[in-house]
Amino acid sequence: MAFIIKRREALKLGASAAAIMAAGQANAQAIPKADVAAPNLPIEKGATLRLIRPAKFVEPDEVIFRANSAKFAKEFGVEVKVDLVGWEDITQQTAVSANTGAGPDALMLCKDKALAKQLLSFHRIRVARFVVSRRERPLKRLRRFTYPAFVKPIGEESSDGIALASLAKTEDEVLERARFLHDRFETDALIEEYVDGREIYMGVLGNKRLTVFPPREIFFGQPLTVTDHDDPPRFATAKAKWDDAYRKKWGIRNGPAEPMSPPLERKLAEIARRVCRILHVRGLGRIDARLTAAATRKIHGHR
Repeated sequence: MAFIIKRREALKLGASAAAIMAAGQANAQAIPKADVAAPNLPIEKGATLRLIRPAKFVEPDEVIFRANSAKFAKEFGVEVKVDLVGWEDITQQTAVSANTGAGPDALMLCKDKALAKQLLSFHRIRVARFVVSRRERPLKRLRRFTYPAFVKPIGEESSDGIALASLAKTEDEVLERARFLHDRFETDALIEEYVDGREIYMGVLGNKRLTVFPPREIFFGQPLTVTDHDDPPRFATAKAKWDDAYRKKWGIRNGPAEPMSPPLERKLAEIARRVCRILHVRGLGRIDARLTAAATRKIHGHR
């Protein structure tokens, strides 16, 4: 059965679409905008741009696209390569191309925090002292370890396995948390000295030339309601990252880092670049750091 749209119905649909677009534009204008300078990201020497397009279907469209590609290449000095792919293969080709260039070495280190820390220590990047409790042979005691300690899964991401109980004040608490991670996540446990300080995040973009974005920070504010049995969060647990009600209760927010001296910000950017190169992070990465009050004073003193 044919479905026929009459002229009057088409006009109504057009008016409804226009109203929806107008409402969307009004909502977009109501979104607050930060008054910040646009990032300066110069194009790397020798950069190329590779595009995937469906195999030629309409000749005029293809002619215009290639002309625009040539104009872009001439203006910015970037060679543009266009691959024409059949419709039946374009999904697979797009999936293969949509990666940041991270190789298996970087991915392996992301899933083994202990190995990554060993590499950083070898290259004289300061990391918290640590030991590993293996799932097959769990630690039965710690010797000459500084407390409090921080216990987390060796290969999880997004703070999975990190809770308030991850901060252990005694050997018994450490071993109990490690056993919990062995059983619950079926993984080894990383036990490291807890570093009390500001939690700083630095985004890094690039390959040969690395651009470090302005640092960001997680803030723990004043709680809205607290009982005598509540412990205030001091680090980014899974709930502190992903539970909106929990974040609201404790006044947790993420945003641009508190003002810091230019020497300190340069030092953090230098460390972020070194870490990316040591761990073979390519394309895009994020480096997390704990900034102690002592480290802040020391770097401030080198002005």
